[in-house]
Amino acid sequence: MIQISCYLTELEALPKVFCGLAEKCYYSDMRTLVLTENDSFSTSLDRVLWTYSKKHFIPHAMSGDPQPEDQPILITSAFEHSNNAEIVIFVNATESMILEAAAAGSAVRLQNMKKILFLFDDAQKMQSSEINNILKKSSLGEFELKSFAKTSQGTWKTI
Repeated sequence: MIQISCYLTELEALPKVFCGLAEKCYYSDMRTLVLTENDSFSTSLDRVLWTYSKKHFIPHAMSGDPQPEDQPILITSAFEHSNNAEIVIFVNATESMILEAAAAGSAVRLQNMKKILFLFDDAQKMQSSEINNILKKSSLGEFELKSFAKTSQGTWKTI
């Protein structure tokens, strides 16, 4: 069964939350694919990963960089799977992005993922019930969906 987690945060906190999720994925030793709506947003996420921590670097690359198959974290707006990821992070995904990635013939192959993470800011938020309905219509198979929201104290609560 595929584990799906949805995270809702404030617009200003999205880059930091993204970096935290990417870091956790990296240290879990599972390759990660990050899907965004466009190249501009992919570039902005690439930049925040470069500057996230002064103590350590989170190895990553963008689509089009050399040797994508060797990258532990690959950021892209293209539906590709060149780093053989086990985790996919959708950042501010649209319904059409989810449907395309979940389609039976998609290069992303969601049905082979161990974890699927959705990260939304409060301006772009999609309800977890909407994601659940979209994925039920897809060829994804069995999944368990959990949703979390960032509190004003900075902790995560289940919603």
